[in-house]
Amino acid sequence: MKIIFIGLALSICMTLAVDGVSDSRSSIEKIENKIKQYNIRTRKKMLGAVLAICTIAPAMAGCRTDSQPSIEKIENNIKQYNIRMRKKIIFIDYSLPIYNKRLFVYDMKNRKIVKKAYVGHALRSGLSRPLDISSKSGSRKTIDGLFRTGTEYRGKSGKSMNVHGLLKKNKNTFRRRIVFHASRSNTALWSQGCFVIFSKKDLDYIIDNFKNGTLLIVSTE
Repeated sequence: MKIIFIGLALSICMTLAVDGVSDSRSSIEKIENKIKQYNIRTRKKMLGAVLAICTIAPAMAGCRTDSQPSIEKIENNIKQYNIRMRKKIIFIDYSLPIYNKRLFVYDMKNRKIVKKAYVGHALRSGLSRPLDISSKSGSRKTIDGLFRTGTEYRGKSGKSMNVHGLLKKNKNTFRRRIVFHASRSNTALWSQGCFVIFSKKDLDYIIDNFKNGTLLIVSTE
């Protein structure tokens, strides 16, 4: 079985390297076809194989893993949603691939990023980054737009934080139970729509400092 997974990982890494870790649907389809080729039936096994792919492929393809959005991009989003001056906001840039830090705490007054963290997205929305966005209940896909953080609570994934959508397109965020929570295991990089924070230390920082009213912008472009 180990040989099968090693073969799968190397095979997919070669696909990604050739495509430059492209986020096009054709590349995602190639990866899914290779997973089917090895007859991996359970979600756990698939995620384990994909974990190896996402950690090895960027280096093989010569991709940067330290990218971050420009201040201009963050502030353009702030203007888009007509956000008035406040201390800090959270900005998630889902245009970046999953092996990059994609959550950024932005200091509006001093115009600088003060914290970065890894955050996952919905597996049904895409492998490397979310390409298929949906707010429909039961879609198990990533949603974007403007949000407000809610209360802290303890659920199946431990320490968690509610999130409330502030736009018509994401108003059912709370009803869908899209929340911040920690990754449940080393292979749980993807979710059913939730904001999965890979590091428990980062999750504690986000919840302890930004629960109950902090604005969150999620961008996919």
